[in-house]
This record gives sequence, structure tokens and C-alpha cells, in this order.
Amino acid sequence: MKRTFFSTIVLIMLYSPGTFSTEGMFLTSEIPKNISQRMRKDGLLMNPSKIDNLKKAIIKVARGGSGSFISPQGLLITNHHVAYRCLATLNATKKHRGILKKGYYAKDKTLEIPCPGYDLLVVSEITDVTSQVTKGIKKKSSLSEKSKIIAKNTELLADKCTKKQFYCEIDSFQNGHKFFMTTYINIKDVRLVYAPSLNLGKFGGDIDNWRFPRHTADFTFLRAWVSPDGKTTDYSIKNVPYKPEKFLKISEKGISMNSFTMVLGFPGRTDRFSTSKELTFMTSRAVPARLKYYGSILKILENSKLDTSPYEGLKAGLNNAVKYYGDLTKNLKKINLISTKISFEKNLKKNAGKNIKELHSILSSMDTIYTNSDKWYEQFLIYSLFSRITSSVKTSFILSRWDRLKKMKSVDRSDDLFKDRNLYRLKNVLQSTDLTSSRKVESEIIYYLLVELGKKFPNDSVLKSLEKLRIRYINEMKREAKNRAMTFEDYYRFSTVKDFTNDKIRQLVHILFSKTAIFSWTRLERELKRTLSTRMKYFNLPSGKLRKIKDPLVEMGIIIDEEMIRLKKKNSDFFKKLPMVLKQNYVMNFIKPSYYDANFTMRLSFGLVDNYTESSTGKKHQYLTSFKGMIAKFKGKQPFNLSPAIRALGTRSFEKSPLFDKHIKDIPLNFTTKLDTTGGNSGSAVLNGQGELIGLLFDGTPESIVSDYIYRKDQRSICFDIRFALFLLKNHIKGTRLLNELNIK
Repeated sequence: MKRTFFSTIVLIMLYSPGTFSTEGMFLTSEIPKNISQRMRKDGLLMNPSKIDNLKKAIIKVARGGSGSFISPQGLLITNHHVAYRCLATLNATKKHRGILKKGYYAKDKTLEIPCPGYDLLVVSEITDVTSQVTKGIKKKSSLSEKSKIIAKNTELLADKCTKKQFYCEIDSFQNGHKFFMTTYINIKDVRLVYAPSLNLGKFGGDIDNWRFPRHTADFTFLRAWVSPDGKTTDYSIKNVPYKPEKFLKISEKGISMNSFTMVLGFPGRTDRFSTSKELTFMTSRAVPARLKYYGSILKILENSKLDTSPYEGLKAGLNNAVKYYGDLTKNLKKINLISTKISFEKNLKKNAGKNIKELHSILSSMDTIYTNSDKWYEQFLIYSLFSRITSSVKTSFILSRWDRLKKMKSVDRSDDLFKDRNLYRLKNVLQSTDLTSSRKVESEIIYYLLVELGKKFPNDSVLKSLEKLRIRYINEMKREAKNRAMTFEDYYRFSTVKDFTNDKIRQLVHILFSKTAIFSWTRLERELKRTLSTRMKYFNLPSGKLRKIKDPLVEMGIIIDEEMIRLKKKNSDFFKKLPMVLKQNYVMNFIKPSYYDANFTMRLSFGLVDNYTESSTGKKHQYLTSFKGMIAKFKGKQPFNLSPAIRALGTRSFEKSPLFDKHIKDIPLNFTTKLDTTGGNSGSAVLNGQGELIGLLFDGTPESIVSDYIYRKDQRSICFDIRFALFLLKNHIKGTRLLNELNIK
């Protein structure tokens, strides 16, 4: 009975997207009238049409999170975990060793530290460009022709934008139903201003991740810098703070039960209109595979015998992913969503009328594509892990792809990351390779992935090519050993600085790192400069010249790059037909949603502050947590450790402080709302009914984990209360400089 009742409720939710007032992630320029009315009713005090004016204060941070300007001098705030990679990369340098653990406060602007590889995309304008992007497409155009037209028109728009000194992204909405162009100011000089200690910024760690009650000071202040004439440029001592057109005012008033809240940020990707077969593929193939590899790589990074300090950013990301995918599988099964989708599709067919053949054809074709993907998906996933997780192979992969694409005009390059406007991002990756990795850890991850690839796909083309590479280098070593009158085993040890082994994959890994010129042997400054110089030299080679370089790590990147291209071409139905034709027709012609799926473009969500009830236990929690609650969780070790200074603050009374919350009789820390959010929203500005900043979105409850696929009434977004950041500025670091800049007394 309980399962049937719950399934009925979920069906109602599926049939009626937007049924509940808080569901939906809306474009600020296209807020539906009924949504505006509902926001007014729930407590929005400003004119809904004025919300769009706030967009120029909203920022995409480091291409993976959200943030917002809070002062006229380019000061911005985001989550500590969004700035984590900046801290981790700085921590890997001799100059800033310990900054991740201790935190950092710049006492004046000259002491603000550049964040390696970070950039900001500041929203300027959002425009519907559907007609320009689809210009030239005819009814009889093939999928290949359609793809080429869209790619070319998209790049022409982006290129035109770049010539006007802006950075533009043209995003597909609902698989190509519509296209919107976001015009950004791209700021490349981003500096660290204030990050709390790891004890505060990551209090509760991965144990409390996706859980509530929370007591985490998940915030960091950064600053945007530009050239003296106001133009975006790389770091320079001559640069000046950026002056944003719009910044948010901070409210010290806080929130209470049923307070209206809205969030502006960049939610990642949702797939709420997926089919039953798509969900089956996700839960039976994609998620288990990701959990397996992410979890195993995480174990390598947690090996106490290895120095994994350069991997703190990756470690945090993998921990989050493992917990997310583990909870996602459990929650999808718990709410029986696949069965609900099957029932929904049956209902669609019953009501399709004369369109039944088209609907049946679409669903049948989608089912076939997902079924066929079982044969190669995991293989492609392993390739992608090489190109994303391992800094060494990622570097050689970038060099390979750029070597192949650089001969083309920017408009004709298939990979967006390799367009002219994004080349600075590739160079940032190449410049930070040695800071975000180590030879021993890279060796272990690569060895693990190669072994798994061999177990699952013994006839894999990459493995065959790498075996040929291994034999070639082994033969060269044998010849050299003979020339030196040494035994092969002795020369192997001399050449690779490793004992000889009969394990062929281990031999390959030894060869990769002993014979390469693009990855450093040591942390010595001259060695780091040498390998960086070589990487940039290879990056700047004429097209095709890289493939003549005899460097095993470079050759591995080329092998993986070419095999990924082959697999994508062979399975174009999955990568092109499925999203661009089948999914688009299914969603827009049969589902007809009232809002678009999230796609990492700026969106608005709204909802009330509310208590949280655990769906698994029925246990209830009030909406707001306190500083005393944080102190009570103290255990003297990570992730529940606090400094003596913070614990001493916990013994004091702050009843007369304007930051004191009368409801909890303490300084507030985190709160829960009914905001509809997802990954990418991290760091998003949480605003009150007057459009003032009251907090930052940073997490969700377990029920919200399935929000990528369905909105649930019982899900809650977890927010950091801005009052705690002000509390630390006033009482812990005595940050008068920042308080004055924020106009806070």
C-alpha cells in the first residue's frame, strides 16, 4: 500500500512539472507569470521583473561553481569547497605550504594571492539566439548537416562576441529546442582574500556531506582584478580591483521559519524528463561503473604510504562523487522511479492519439541505443578517466588533441575547449601539471586503470597499441644495455630507477615516467622549469609535429585521444542522435515541460525556509543550526576538529550582537530551505525578498540527491548563513578592512 501510494504521488509530480511552488529553475528574463505571482505571495518584496537586474552580480567561478559580487571593489563570495582547488594548488607550492589547513586572510589588497588556473565569468547579458543558431537548417537536413550548421553558427556568434572583448557561451536548452547566449566578462586574475581554516571550511567533512544538521563554514572571499584601463588580463602587479556594474548588499537580519528565499546561480545538469530505459542504464551500468572506479582511485589517494597532498582537490571531488552516486542509487530504488517512469510512458502512449507511432518509434530507438551502449560504455569511461583524472595523461591528451585541431580554423574545431577563446585554459592546465600531481601517485592510478581495462576488455585497441610501445622501448633498453656491457636487469634499474619486474603493465608504467620529458622527476625548481618549458614547446609545435616526438607519455595521450574519437564516431547515435533528435522530440512534443532542465546557465529558484524531516527515519530537525552545535560536535580530530581560539569564542556570550539569532539563542551557521537546486549551484547567492544576500547554497539533504531526475517536496537545500562569516570577520580574524569594504559596522 505504501509503495503504491508513493508511486501515485510521484506520477502526479511527473505529469505536472511545476505543480509545487518551489519546483523549477527559471531564466531570470523569462519568469512565467504564475511563478511571479507565486513568488509575490510567498514573500518576494521586490518587483519580479527587477530580479533580472541582479544577474550582473552573479558569477560562474572556475567553470564549476557559483559566486556573487558583494562590494564595488570586486570582492566576491563563494563556497570554501568551490575555492578548494585554489587552496589545494597553492598548498602544493613551497611558498604557501600549509595554507589549506590554516586558511588565509590578506590584511591588505597587496597580500591577496593569485589563484592558479581560476577565472571568473561575470554575467553581462542573456539573449535568445535560437534563430541565429538554427539558420540554414532545413527539414530535409541530415543529422550530420544539422550538427555542422549548429556548430558553425554557434562559433560565429561566439567569435563575434570575442572580438567585442567579451566571452560568450551558447547553450542548448532541452537538447536543441532553444539556444541562449550568455555574454560574460571573463576575468583571469582571481585572488584569494579570506579562506577560513580547513577545520571551519570543511567541518564535518565527508561524514556530514549530503546530511543535516550541518555546522560548516563553507565560504571563501575572492577578488577580481583587471588591468588599469579596466580590461581583463592575466595576473600583473599593475592590475587593479574590478569594479562590477552590480553587487549584492549583505543583510544582517537573517531568516526565520517560512522566510522567502531565492537563489541565483549556475545549477549543473538535471535530467528530469528522462525515460525508464535511460534511468535503467544509469542505475545498472553508468553509476555502478563510476562508483567502482572513483572508489578505487580514492583508495589510492588515501594510501598513507604515498604523498597525495597535491591531490587534495581531486580527493575532495571523488569523495563527494562516491557519496553522491551511492546515495543516488539507493534513493532512486527507494522511490521506485523506474517503475513510475514505465507507468508514465504507458500513459503517454494511451493519450498519444495519432502521434502514437512517432512516440513508439522514439522510445524504441532510445531503448536500442541504451542497450547497445552496454558494450562499450565502461571502456569509454576508462579512457575518459585517463584524460580527466590523471594529470600526466591529461597533459599528453591535451597536447595530442591540440596538435590535431590547431590546423583548423577555430570555428571548425569539434571540441569547444580547443577554440581560440579557450586556449588560455589549456595553457593553465599545462602550467599546473606538476603542482597537481606526483610521479608515484600517477603511476599507481594509471597502473590500476590499465589492469582494469585489460580485465574487462582484453582485446582493447589502446592496450594493443601500448603493448607495442612497451616492446619498442624495452628493445631499445636491451640494445643500450648491451652497448654498456650491462645486464638488462641492471640497465633497467639504472634507466627507470625501478627494480625489474615481469609485470608488463608495470614495465609500461615505469617506461612512461622514466622516458618522458613532460613530467618532472623531482620538485626541484630547475626540474619543474624544464618540464614546463617542454610542455609549452610541444604545445606550440606546428600541427602534426607532435606525432613525431618519441616520448612514451606523449604517445599514450595520442593513443587514447585517437581511440576516443573512433569510439565516439562509431557510436554517434549515442552522442548525437539520442540527444539532438530523439530526446528533444520526446521532451518537447510529448512531455511539454513548464521549465528547462538545468544546463549550467544562470537560473533562478525560490522557496521558503523550512524544517527538515529525514525520510528514512522520520526524525525532525529545526531549520537553523548554531555555533554551539558546532562546538558540541568537536572531537579533537578531523573532520570534527576546532582550534583553541574558535573553542574559546564558543564560551563567550554574543547576545547583544546584531548577528545573534533570537530563535536559536546563538550565532547561526546553516539553514534549510525548499529551494530547487543541484550540483553547480554551490556558492550560489541566497537572497531574501528584497534581493539582499543572506547566505550561500552549499549542499542538500539525502532526499535532494535525486533532484537531477525528479523534484521531491521533502528535499531541502542546505545553506550557509552569511551572519557566521560576518561573525568570524568581527570576532576571530578582526577583519576590519573587509567589514569596512562591506559597509558592516
